[in-house]
Amino acid sequence: MIGIDKKGKIVQEYYLEFNTDAYKYGNDLSITLIPDTEFNISTTGNSKLRVIFSASTVLSLPPNFTSAARFNITLSIDETFNKTARVSYFSNYALPDIIQISYTISIILESETLSKGLHNVKVFWNSIYDSGNSVFLIMYNANFRYPRSLLIEEIGTANLFGL
Repeated sequence: MIGIDKKGKIVQEYYLEFNTDAYKYGNDLSITLIPDTEFNISTTGNSKLRVIFSASTVLSLPPNFTSAARFNITLSIDETFNKTARVSYFSNYALPDIIQISYTISIILESETLSKGLHNVKVFWNSIYDSGNSVFLIMYNANFRYPRSLLIEEIGTANLFGL
C-alpha cells in the first residue's frame, strides 16, 4: 500500500509472513539471520521506519536439564538501529521429561529520520549461553506451525508538498 501524506502519516506499508522451518540450538552462539526474515525497502526520504516483528516460539528442553537456556532475537534496521528480546529458562532441578515452553515475541523498532534510498530490515538470533545441542528454540516446523511476521511502515517526518 503506497500513498503520500502529511507529517506522521504512513507513506508505505508492507506485511510479510514467513513459514519456513527455523531452529536455533542451545550450543549455537553465532549470530545468524532467522530464515527468510530480511526485507529491503526503498524510502522516499526524510522519513522513519517503524518495524514490528512477531513470532510464536517453542523452547524445547531435554529430560534431566539443570541449567540455563538463553536466546536473543534482534530486530535490526540497516544494522544500525537494533532492539533485542530474550527467551530464557533456568532450572536448578532436573526436568522429569522433555519440556516444551511457548513464548510469544513482539519487537517494535523505530529508526531515526532516514535519507531517501534503500534500507534493510533483518531479524537475527543466537544462543547467548551454551546449553548444549539438546536444547533448541523453534519458530516453525511440521509440529509447530506458527508463522513469524514483519510489519514495515515508512512514516513521514516532514510535510510533503507543503501540506
